[in-house]
Amino acid sequence: MKKDRFLLGILVFILLLVAAALVLYFSGRTTLTYLPEETPEAIVHNYALALTNGDFDKAYGYLASGETKPSAAEFRRIFTQINQTQNAGLRVGASEIVDEQAIVQVTILWGSTGPFDSGYSSQESAILVQEGGAWKIQRVPYPFWDFSWYSEPVVPSK
Repeated sequence: MKKDRFLLGILVFILLLVAAALVLYFSGRTTLTYLPEETPEAIVHNYALALTNGDFDKAYGYLASGETKPSAAEFRRIFTQINQTQNAGLRVGASEIVDEQAIVQVTILWGSTGPFDSGYSSQESAILVQEGGAWKIQRVPYPFWDFSWYSEPVVPSK
């Protein structure tokens, strides 16, 4: 009978540990929200959040106009078929505004790919321009961007 109580005590202890781990896991998760669209930093944050949430129409609305701007269908195809943002995150830093252009410092965070890999990060920058009084994205680093968008035309030298 004492062995049964001991075993029952161990099982109750394990269940309590599992319950505590689940409570800590779910209480530690933060929910990201969209920011007011007043600053270049907020635009980059909202763009990355919209891509992460799968709201491609909202993300597409943050893009600047241009000759090589993708169509909405092409934009959606890039992020649904390739799913290039699945293992990456973006941390937005400070911005520098000069006239109607802003450069926002961002850190691309790459998740781990194995049990002994802690992931890595790279410092990059995003470029925004003002269109009609609103900040629009002209370029964001990969994987939140495709290299064929907004490429500068090559001018042959004489």
